[in-house]
Amino acid sequence: MNDLKASRIYACGTIRSDRKGFPKDFSADKSMQRGDSEWRMNLKGLTALKWKDSKGIFLASNFHNPEEVTNVQRKTKDGSRVEITCPMMVKDYNENMGYVDKSDQIKSYYEIDRKSKRWWLRIFWHFIDLTIVNAFILFRIQSEGKSITLKDFRTSVARGLIGILKRQKRGRKSEDLVSPSRNLKKWYQ
Repeated sequence: MNDLKASRIYACGTIRSDRKGFPKDFSADKSMQRGDSEWRMNLKGLTALKWKDSKGIFLASNFHNPEEVTNVQRKTKDGSRVEITCPMMVKDYNENMGYVDKSDQIKSYYEIDRKSKRWWLRIFWHFIDLTIVNAFILFRIQSEGKSITLKDFRTSVARGLIGILKRQKRGRKSEDLVSPSRNLKKWYQ
């Protein structure tokens, strides 16, 4: 987070409570009510936050103000909805966290899973898949209204790389389907 902030890249994300350098003096989950939060900030402006939802959630951020709070709705065990306080850091994270998960989900649909004893080949195929998914996402953003499936997109990318421009029909051409006797007449003439 320090390096990102020094490069003017603002980041916020979940973090494990036992991570090296993360504060250890947060309250136990049992002593906190749903919606309670605690935070620590260092001299460089990095914030560590614990928020209690159904269980404790730990976040780190290099740009959020931990005192900014909002209200969110959560379901209780009986199915009713209740409004609880939530730091803006958590709300921002929840609104924007799905992009990596969505990319991984799309990648898993038609993944190239080539087993190999050479570990670097698995990484190579992973990045090929990731490149195709990123291109698919950008294509859908740019195409505005044209719907294409991931399978069709992958097929068209493969055809473009191979050099097949049009899909050819299987079987013989109609000229070759004339009767054999007619072909023999042409041969002898």
